[in-house]
Order: sequence, then C-alpha cells, then structure tokens
Amino acid sequence: MGKACTLNVVIGKVSPALLETYVVHRRLALDRMPSGCAVNDEAYVDTMMKMILALPMAIQERIYHDFRGVRHLATREGFQHLTRIGSMSTQREPVDVVTQTASLKTLSDRVFWVMLHHYALFEEAVERVKVIGLKMGRYHRELMPLAEAPSIDSAVQARLAKAVMAYFKQEGRAEFCKVRCYHHGEHTYYCAYPMDYTDVEQGYGVDGTLERRMRPTTFNIFWRFTHTSGRLCIHMDQPVRAVIDALTEMFIAAVLPEYDGECSCHLYTVDPLVERPEEALLESAQELYPELEHITVMEYLYELPGCDASISLKARRASARRSALSIRHISERTLNHADTLVANSQLVGASVLFKFPGKGTRGSVTTLIKEPDYCDLDDLPNHRKVMHILAHIGVDRGRYVKRMADIPALS
Repeated sequence: MGKACTLNVVIGKVSPALLETYVVHRRLALDRMPSGCAVNDEAYVDTMMKMILALPMAIQERIYHDFRGVRHLATREGFQHLTRIGSMSTQREPVDVVTQTASLKTLSDRVFWVMLHHYALFEEAVERVKVIGLKMGRYHRELMPLAEAPSIDSAVQARLAKAVMAYFKQEGRAEFCKVRCYHHGEHTYYCAYPMDYTDVEQGYGVDGTLERRMRPTTFNIFWRFTHTSGRLCIHMDQPVRAVIDALTEMFIAAVLPEYDGECSCHLYTVDPLVERPEEALLESAQELYPELEHITVMEYLYELPGCDASISLKARRASARRSALSIRHISERTLNHADTLVANSQLVGASVLFKFPGKGTRGSVTTLIKEPDYCDLDDLPNHRKVMHILAHIGVDRGRYVKRMADIPALS
C-alpha cells in the first residue's frame, strides 16, 4: 500500500481529536491543528495530507510507519490479534484493549488509541499480523506430529538466537540476534531478527546538509511449526537448499531437543497431469471433495538438455474474442518438436489451479509443483485439501525420509 493512500485512509477514518493527540505527542509542526481543519475546512483530508507531506522526510516516514500499522490492525482479524496479544503477560503488564477502548466507536479509532497509549503492544501486534499473513509453504520440511505445541520460553529463544549467530557468523553477519515466539492456533511461530551487514545511505540532515549515514539493518528468518501435522515451514530472503536444511537442523536442536532426528520431504511427479485429461483429474479429485469445481493445468515447465536453462508454457485464457487454449494443446501442437533442443527437453514441473467454492484466494488455490520434491502449498484449509488430492491422483508419491545425519552438521 502506497504512502499517500495509507495517509489518506487513516486521516479519513480516525477522529480529529485522536489525530490532534498524535500531533501533540509527536510534536509535529503543522500550520493548523486537526480539530480546526475539521470544523472550518471542507477539504479536511486534503489539508491534513498537504501539511504532513510538507514535513521533513524523516518525520514523514515515521508517521507513515505508524499509520501503516494502524491500517494493518484496523480490521476484524487485526483487532482480534491486538486484543489477544494485549491479554498476554510476557515482558509487560497485560492490557485489556476491549475495556480501555470501549468508549470509541470505530476500529480505526480503537487501534489508533492503542498506538497512542500502548506503543510497544501496538508494534508487537503489527509484527505478528505481518508474519501470520506471509505465505510460508514454499520451503518446508515434514517432521512428526506432536501431541502439543512446542515451548516458546526464554530458554528456547536464547538457544535459537545463539544457533543463528553461530551459523551466519561464517558470512560475517549476525553479530546480534533477537528471537520472538508466539502461538497462533495450531501454528507456533519462531521469528529471528539477526543483524545484517551495515548499510551506508545518503540523506539530508535537519539543516539541509547531505550526509552519509551508517545504518545497521536486520534480515528475517521465520519458522512456523504446525504441531498437529508436523510441518515446518521456513521463510527467509534468497534461501538455498543447504541453508534451509541447516535451518531445519537448527530448529530441531533448539526447539525440539528430544526429537528423534527424522525429517522428510514429499516426492512429486507431474506424469499424471500429462497423461490424464483435466476432466478425469477432476472426477478423481471429487471422490475426496465433491465441492471442487474444476482443475486447470496452467503451465508446464521444461528443462533444456545441455544447458542450465528451462522454458515454461502457459495456457491461454479465454476472452471475448478467443476461446481458451489448453496447455495440452500448446504442448502437443504448438511446440516445434523437430527442434533438437525442444525435442529432448524434460518436463519437470507444472502449475495447477484448483477451484473450490468462494471468491478470490478463498476459493482458488494455484500451486507450482516441480520434480523431485518441490510444492509451494501452504498449511491452510484449502491447501490441505489440495495436498490430499495430489496424493489421491498420484502426483504426490509419498514421503522421502532422511535422517538429520544426512545434513551437514553446524559448526
């Protein structure tokens, strides 16, 4: 969401009285106070926007940071997270968000009030909503289900932080690391924020002087463990298989020290998606889930021989002037199979759409499958249905179990 859009939405939804409290608390040098603009100016939002955008850039960025957090939490689900986190007694006193904001009518006002009076709670809730909203199924390992959620106590956090620092020290970073953990339903999140390389950026000081500033940054590593299924999902920037394996071992050693050391990956083949028409795939899938509306193979992925390259073929969507063209038609009739490079290419992946009742992502699940062991499904209700379907139609060939001894030990 853009800066101007976020500022516009929050200014329009939050009461002028609360905005005025924010202006006073942050000591913002505005030409007019929000309450005065609301009474005398029909273009209240535009006037407030112009005054904020006239402030120094550093102050604008701080306001945008706060308002973006308000927008994240000013939803039914976001406010529920806020109230749940407020009731937890961890590093601070519990906060009864519902009672303390009962006199305010709108969600935006209630969240904004918490931001003003309980900023640490507000920041924690914003962070959690962002992490929970991530799609984390792309890199995962299958462990054994547990009877209950694993621990998130300070000892676990310290062990995980120490392991992260030890591993990434070989890359010259992660001098410091903070780990935060929390339960969310059947999921348990472990969020590591190790220190990254120090960045140098240019910016203007308050007197207009161009300056070079040293800015220590962090990089993020998130583990999400679902104890009911044993699925461990890992999220980080630019991961590679060796790092994902190391992070898996790191998690087991720090969080599940009594675990027997067995993890697994699912093996996949795209052959059934090629050999069987979509109608037959749908009929088979509806044996498990009759409500499934259709299955569409959207894309094939081919590896080319003799070179480190691949090509993808996508199905043409229907429009007012042309009918849809199936991926099977493209593969069989459109490709120049007389070309040696194409003729010897190997089909290694496919993108498939599964349509359940409902609009948007609530009803549609699109997954990318690549041989031998890649599938980007997440641990969500419809995604789990697709996992069952893939096994039922023969795409998921089952688990490949490997001992943790197969993974290089951390130094």
